[in-house]
Amino acid sequence: MHELQPQAVLALEGHGLDEVVVDHVGSIRATVTVDGPGGHSWHDRGTPSATHAVARLATEILGPGVNIGTIAGGRSVNAIADHAEMLVERRSLDEAELDAFEAGLDRLNVEPPLRSTRTIVAAVQPVAHSATIRWWRRCARCAHGSACPTS
Repeated sequence: MHELQPQAVLALEGHGLDEVVVDHVGSIRATVTVDGPGGHSWHDRGTPSATHAVARLATEILGPGVNIGTIAGGRSVNAIADHAEMLVERRSLDEAELDAFEAGLDRLNVEPPLRSTRTIVAAVQPVAHSATIRWWRRCARCAHGSACPTS
């Protein structure tokens, strides 16, 4: 049996069919978790809530290309949340933007007695500058009436 060793891959997706896109978007996906003592909403009033803290952290990371996919936490309407988490993603064609997003996640913090952690669950590097990508870009221009590349 022969093993395939492709030099390029063409992926066809069901959206954006009115244009040719030749870049590969990179992304950073992370879970941000906040834990704390929790408690009863009346007896332990004043105790910081993990859900309130996650909501605050969410506002700190919002920006272009950032998606907060899920936020979850708490146990009851009359309980101060002892745990909350969010799953976030930043997509970009610029690796520096992804690095800055990850660094920003590292700077997120909460006040004691709360504790926060972040876990990178997926990291994909963008591809936008290879020779193959430059060739596909020329092909895309050809499809719109420009001269076609020969190599």
